[in-house]
Amino acid sequence: MKDSLEEVFDTVYNGKADYGVMPVENSAEGIIGVTYHLLVGQGERPEVKICGELYHPVVLNLATIAETSLDKIAFVHTKQEPWGQCRDWVSRNLPRNVQFIAEASTSKAAELVKEKGELTRAAIVSPLAVKLYGLHLLAKGIQDVRGNATRFLIIGRKLLRRRRAIHKVTFGMVLMDRVGAITDAFGILKAQRANVRAVKIFPVRAPSIATWKDWFFVDIDSAPDFTAVNIAMSKMREEKDLILVLRELGRYPKAASDGDAIPERSSPPSLPEVGVDGGLAIEDLVAAGEGNSIEFKATLRWNRRENKKDAELEFSVVKTIAGFMNARGGVLLIGIDDKGAPLGLDEDVKTLHKQSKDGFELHVRDLLHSRFGGAVSHLINVRFEKVQDKDVCLIKVNPSPIPAWVEREGRNEFFVRSGNQTRLLDSKDAAEYVRFRWG
Repeated sequence: MKDSLEEVFDTVYNGKADYGVMPVENSAEGIIGVTYHLLVGQGERPEVKICGELYHPVVLNLATIAETSLDKIAFVHTKQEPWGQCRDWVSRNLPRNVQFIAEASTSKAAELVKEKGELTRAAIVSPLAVKLYGLHLLAKGIQDVRGNATRFLIIGRKLLRRRRAIHKVTFGMVLMDRVGAITDAFGILKAQRANVRAVKIFPVRAPSIATWKDWFFVDIDSAPDFTAVNIAMSKMREEKDLILVLRELGRYPKAASDGDAIPERSSPPSLPEVGVDGGLAIEDLVAAGEGNSIEFKATLRWNRRENKKDAELEFSVVKTIAGFMNARGGVLLIGIDDKGAPLGLDEDVKTLHKQSKDGFELHVRDLLHSRFGGAVSHLINVRFEKVQDKDVCLIKVNPSPIPAWVEREGRNEFFVRSGNQTRLLDSKDAAEYVRFRWG
């Protein structure tokens, strides 16, 4: 395990590894500039490029060498970004004079706490680091923002071969210091109808620039043939009096969790079993919050405001599961409110003919079978977990090999997962999505 992003980059650059994974931005803390710095620092012809991206929910824990109390913690080791993502929790729960010690990585923080063996020291780390270094988990899910996620770039010398309907191109540019430079530069992209997804501005010094300059790092959506992007990049290189430096940093498949429902032609892999073979435990899922592949429902069918059964609530469960099937799969937790508080299943169970967890599972399966039929029922796994002594139903949904339509009032409806929401597509959009997703 590498101690710093520089080591990860150097390992790939020197050919000791085919690929590396480096964080580039966090939804709560913003840009992680060192990754861009390393990419543009290669010069005119970068050998290591971006060849993929992924989004990962942030689940941060406070870990110590052994059991102790929060008020005994005097030193906290972690990386700068995780510290910023937990600052509110730290101010509420740890002593006022606690000292933050910046480390190159959260794994290095875990290693140091393990080596020093002092109960006054703690590390803010991931669930995996707690297990790898044999630390004691003192507090779970201490990140301040639920649904917080980090975008990672996969870097390497070879492209990752994955079929996507949409790709991204990332480049960096430094503009001349003149009136209208920003408008003119982005006007070239607009003229080619290039969809600019994101722009980050960060000061980076590159070998060809004598002083520190503001770099514009731009992400553009592209079709897999890159025709519009190629034309736009060619025209931008011709503008010598407009663009001082232009670095293309990579062309790669766009991650489906980038705020949109992006289909794949082939069926994506199923989610790992929760709590098994590296999957997230139920506590980690709750701590991660709602997102592209996690949804909370307070109840299955009981309307808590009106104190009665509600068919619309049941349909909301159905359409969420359909959205997961038609995208990349996901996990639905019933008995958890939208703030992550466990409510349990008692209210729903009391409405059932068979008032037990078995009866609850039977009702869920009957409900889904009536909406989807038997063709996709094997994609759903229903189980029960305990969260703070409350029973919670966990429904793991695998991606469907065929389009999953939902029958409602004599018509078929098509849902997809988009960000942390489930979206109903109209007939035109549904037909296009099905064509890209399943061919």
